[in-house]
Amino acid sequence: MEKNITLTDSRRSSAAVLTANMVKLVRRPAEWLCAYYSRVLEREVSMRQTWLLVNAQLAFAASFFPVEAPVMFRVAALAWLASALLKCRREL
Repeated sequence: MEKNITLTDSRRSSAAVLTANMVKLVRRPAEWLCAYYSRVLEREVSMRQTWLLVNAQLAFAASFFPVEAPVMFRVAALAWLASALLKCRREL
């Protein structure tokens, strides 16, 4: 008669603990932003929609704030802005 015994390590690895802590650090402000956008838009906003709105805001900042940026950077930033706005329009 053969006995199979499975041994498991009950301790989590330090990398897993670090990853879990990093997720918590990012998730809490994202939840605050989600609640903020929900209040501003007066409807429920999902986490994906929150990230799309943040992406659009970052694209806007990259497009219009660097006044003396090279032309190719500005063209790329405007393309990013157009893409972000189209994604927001489809999702929201």
